[in-house]
Amino acid sequence: MIKIAAVAVITVLVAVFCKEFKQEYGMYISVAGCVLIMLMVAGRLSGITELISRFSTYIKVDSAYIGILLKMLGIAFVADFSANICKDAGYSMVAGQVELAGKLSILLLSTPILNALLDTILG
Repeated sequence: MIKIAAVAVITVLVAVFCKEFKQEYGMYISVAGCVLIMLMVAGRLSGITELISRFSTYIKVDSAYIGILLKMLGIAFVADFSANICKDAGYSMVAGQVELAGKLSILLLSTPILNALLDTILG
């Protein structure tokens, strides 16, 4: 976590410094820092997937549902990341649309899980 915080602080300081010369340079540096932090976080996600797969061995859950949950988590991360970049650039309307698209994608992806839940309740 210290490395991620250091990258974030350095990115902000360099972006603020470069904004004095050209406004768009600050935006480019900010996006590059965000991508770097996202890659650092993605490296830690393998531990979470291992934990989830270990839980699935203890609990009788179809592995397809675990895959769907991981996809939903990925959609949430990507949508949030993209929306934050849009907000940082000053395009809050586009950010709202990205968030809406992410929510609808998660809703559509969750239909098999909702069906299984309804079958369990009704059966």
